[in-house]
Amino acid sequence: MSKAKELLRWKEWGDSKLPFVIIAWLLTSLQMPSKNANWIVLIHSLAFSVCYLSFGYMFNDWIDSDVDKRAGKKKTIHSMQTWQVTLILTTLIILGIGFVFPWLTNPQVFINVLICYFFAITYSGTSLRFKERGGMGILVASLSQRTMLVSLVFIIAENFNVIATLFLVLTLIIGFRWMLIHQLDDYERDLEGGVQTFTTQNSMKVSSRLLTWLFNAEIVLLISFPLLFNIIEFWIIFFLYALFTIAMSNAFSNTPWQMLQTPSTAYLVLADFYFLYWPLGLAIIYALYQPISWLVVFFLLILLANYIKQHLSELKFLVQRVIPSKT
Repeated sequence: MSKAKELLRWKEWGDSKLPFVIIAWLLTSLQMPSKNANWIVLIHSLAFSVCYLSFGYMFNDWIDSDVDKRAGKKKTIHSMQTWQVTLILTTLIILGIGFVFPWLTNPQVFINVLICYFFAITYSGTSLRFKERGGMGILVASLSQRTMLVSLVFIIAENFNVIATLFLVLTLIIGFRWMLIHQLDDYERDLEGGVQTFTTQNSMKVSSRLLTWLFNAEIVLLISFPLLFNIIEFWIIFFLYALFTIAMSNAFSNTPWQMLQTPSTAYLVLADFYFLYWPLGLAIIYALYQPISWLVVFFLLILLANYIKQHLSELKFLVQRVIPSKT
């Protein structure tokens, strides 16, 4: 199982991409909280996302095998034969399309799925290789890893409105910011391996400055969601996270804006909110209206176990700062 997770790079998307699919479903469901949830939409969307993301990350590793080897990266796929990789990738495509097959007669769904796989293949493969086309590469990665998956949820659920549009824009900005962070973190390795990215083509200074602007845009968009929903609990989620962020900033004397300037800490900015507070908070809110949705809460507790464990450790640290242990 650990080999399979490493091959499909589960750790790089399992608890960081899937929460956005769940948030999209919850935002749709909470617009009509008294109506029974469409579980089929959630189950099929998640299943498609798992197959699609597994395919995309594995295909990228396969295409970039030579580059990764030169850069000193060792991955499971490097020891596999071509026929084995082809078989797994083909299976993932068939399974992924199978999960959205009931909706493929809808032109919007068909085009969405087609674009997903087109981006997954051309990001690192074919002569297009968007990965090395600067800003275009960031756009393709942002769209394919979050925005297109979230869009699929809203289309299948037949709930494409202002809230859906704002969330799509938010996921696009998030994707841009995190791709820049990834490029800043890999800057030296990419230079050594001859990989052309937005950051290597421009400069670390330009990318860092853009990070700050994107972060400010995220904050503005995030504030719009509790304003659009007439649910007081929305503000509670934001208040709890703001309280935690202020406490952590005070403990480490490091604000989110300062953390953005260093790749090793930039990953952490708003991560707890997107991966833990928002999906889990929305799931609990919806479960108060639809008790069966506690199943979603339970699923998230399993999916986000690592984040929860880390967060509890951070909370313990904060408590110890306030109430020092007697020794």
